[in-house]
Amino acid sequence: MRYHKAISITEAEASFLKDEPTPTMCDCIVVESLGRWYDVRHMNTRELNAFLDDLERSHFNGATAGFVTLH
Repeated sequence: MRYHKAISITEAEASFLKDEPTPTMCDCIVVESLGRWYDVRHMNTRELNAFLDDLERSHFNGATAGFVTLH
């Protein structure tokens, strides 16, 4: 997968970010995919879409397409 600004975080950190008002460049704060959480607050909409496409592509290659949840 190519480089993205998404930062890998824990589920506890993701819960904290979802509960606290935080500035974001798009409407999404964290992304969860197969139990892995990512902080995407610093990504604009185009970067987020590219990141999600890459996640889907990597899951498809692993036969698990469609397991991405936005929060």
